[in-house]
Amino acid sequence: MKSIHIGALQLPTLGMNATRLEFYVKNAKKHGAKVLLLGEYVLNHFFKELNNMPRSMVKEQSKNHIQKLKKLSKEFDIIFVAPYVEVKKNRFFKKIIKISPKSI
Repeated sequence: MKSIHIGALQLPTLGMNATRLEFYVKNAKKHGAKVLLLGEYVLNHFFKELNNMPRSMVKEQSKNHIQKLKKLSKEFDIIFVAPYVEVKKNRFFKKIIKISPKSI
């Protein structure tokens, strides 16, 4: 039977700065993780808090984090599975994204 190392990361919301995320990705990779699962509020704020934020900011935050995860996935050859918020027609949708070095 083949085994795979999976890391799970629960942090407070990163906002637009993902420096801490890179630290934890390096650490997970050092310990052999091939997949890193991110907690529900790592990329975006608590769902109810989003109503008090500009939609454009939430949209930009999600886009920014997805780009960073794509970069980190390629750099560290690691797969991310993470919840994120998508903004469509001024509404929020909670989704799960899987990012690998070659695909989303």
